[in-house]
Amino acid sequence: MTALSLLGRALAGYVGVLVLIRTLGRRPLSPSSPLDFVVATAIGSVLGSGLLRTTAPVWHILLVATALVSLQAGLALLSAKSPAFRRLVSGTPVLVVDQGKVLEGALLRTGLNADRLVQLLRERGAHRLADVEIAVIETDGELSIIKQAGAQPLTAAQAGKVAPPADLPRIVIADGKVRPDQLAALGKNESWLQQELHQRGVSRLDDVFLAQADPNGELTVDLKKDHQQVQQPTDRLALLAKMEKAQSDLRSFTLDTNNADAKQLYTRLAAHLEGIVRRVRPHLAPEATPSQRPAAQPSPRERGGEQTGRG
Repeated sequence: MTALSLLGRALAGYVGVLVLIRTLGRRPLSPSSPLDFVVATAIGSVLGSGLLRTTAPVWHILLVATALVSLQAGLALLSAKSPAFRRLVSGTPVLVVDQGKVLEGALLRTGLNADRLVQLLRERGAHRLADVEIAVIETDGELSIIKQAGAQPLTAAQAGKVAPPADLPRIVIADGKVRPDQLAALGKNESWLQQELHQRGVSRLDDVFLAQADPNGELTVDLKKDHQQVQQPTDRLALLAKMEKAQSDLRSFTLDTNNADAKQLYTRLAAHLEGIVRRVRPHLAPEATPSQRPAAQPSPRERGGEQTGRG
């Protein structure tokens, strides 16, 4: 067979399949479902091998292509009519982020890893996990997200100002492994990272699925166990400050009262609370100096208020 004859067969096969697809509708081979992908691959294989096999007439190729496209059209119609069949062949959307929390089990089923998920979120304008209310892997493999209401700030253009260049958050822990190069790019080190994790109640790196840090030093942590919540460090520091204030108030009450029994009670309670504060301080504010904690409110005596007898 001459080259010109082979070219003629290829042109005839291409035009025949194109006319066939256009005749059966606009969507029979849209690459949005496993059915479409399988049929498109099969037609390509039939068309390629059949055109090179000179003993097979062109109409044989078109006959096989017609059968495949007709089968696809019938299955697409069945899929549109039957939700059960549609779930069988196309699957269902998979929720992978819920209220800023990565659902690791669901993410694993989709075949995505932490880096790829963060990349897809960035492509959709969500640079921090905390900005995402939900993220769903659709049946066609695309990621859809809904941002938190608070992640829709006033833009610089709306405010009539020029926004400074932004530096994106960096992944500093992925699947329990620290990334020193990313920490160094932020001007941080592993000691800083460990302190931040301790303030959030995280004692083991293996418990962390993903952690992001931004240039301002704000750390976002996602744990492997979906039911386990990360406590914000401000909550812990505020609790420590309240405990210290209660201890200070008890000491003040000891000085304010003339009742011997009440004085003894306040002294005993203040000493007991002091011991509790000493034991929990490493957990509530590890390596934190007093200036880093919210200051306890002064007691009535320290404020210079009137002395009141108690008891």
